[in-house]
Amino acid sequence: MTKPHLLHLDASARRNGHSRTLSARYAEAWRAAHPDGRYTYRDLVAAPVPFIDEAWTEICDHALANGITDPRRLPEGCGRRRSGPPGRSSSRCWPSWSAPTRC
Repeated sequence: MTKPHLLHLDASARRNGHSRTLSARYAEAWRAAHPDGRYTYRDLVAAPVPFIDEAWTEICDHALANGITDPRRLPEGCGRRRSGPPGRSSSRCWPSWSAPTRC
């Protein structure tokens, strides 16, 4: 049997806001009711999730199409046609992008 798991996310910019207070109370009660349960806390203001845009997804498409798992190898395959979603093959590369750490 799997243990219950609570993923506690705080996203309010207010450090003492109502949603943070309410979620903290809920998490405290949940943890008391599930002492063997898993608990994960994420503060999305203190450690925001990076923005993913179209360019980032194209880099990931390039990596997947070329079987690349190491970000240092992303420039490989430039200058030749890459495969991608139907109708989206392209020969362009991304000269000014910074490689993501993972796709």
